[in-house]
Amino acid sequence: MAPRSLRYGALVSRNACRPGVPQLAQAPLTFRQRSTASHESDQKAATASLSPRWLGEVKQRIGKCITFGLTPAQTARAGHILQEIARDWRELVAGSEGFLTTPDRRGMHRQAVVWGEMDSMGLRLSSFQKGHVNNVMYNRYAESGRIGWAQKLAMLDPANKKAWRELFAPTSAGLILRAITTEFKFPMKWPDNISVYHKLRAEPTAGTDSFILDVLIMSELHQRPAARCIEDIV
Repeated sequence: MAPRSLRYGALVSRNACRPGVPQLAQAPLTFRQRSTASHESDQKAATASLSPRWLGEVKQRIGKCITFGLTPAQTARAGHILQEIARDWRELVAGSEGFLTTPDRRGMHRQAVVWGEMDSMGLRLSSFQKGHVNNVMYNRYAESGRIGWAQKLAMLDPANKKAWRELFAPTSAGLILRAITTEFKFPMKWPDNISVYHKLRAEPTAGTDSFILDVLIMSELHQRPAARCIEDIV
């Protein structure tokens, strides 16, 4: 797949719509076919120094620019940026951290959050929004995403497709989860949808007997991570 460049510098610039103000350099953000392992590069994600709400803040800044008036050229540019955000926000958020977001790689896409997954603590019938998704559910999301991720590998590796398919059969040892650490980012609520992405922390070798998977659980409604997990697999 040919890479598509995104004007990332313009997205995070506070002065992007102000006439006469120098613009930030527009470094291209490209779509990768391979996730970024930690040993491959010591560079942090392009969004590491930004607020977790940076994508929403960018849209708010553009909205203010439009509200206070733009030249025709600036209006066209703002519209183009908003189109890129609407189309590629998953790649901008998850892809900037090395997660592969394409259909042939992602483990779970737009899975619906159901009302029964919310915690009953503080939940009242008169107000569905008092509760939040039960913390246990995030580990289940990660598990389902991991299965989906491995099944996608079967399609990408035809020579070993049968072995990948049988990995989760009752007769197979499967991917045994030795430990999982979950970091909650905000209390996600119903209704929402989630997408789950996995990536190897380091590339396995011939002598590898365990490996670490980084997991990103994305809220589609808020367009930012709802939780992050670290899975220790044997």
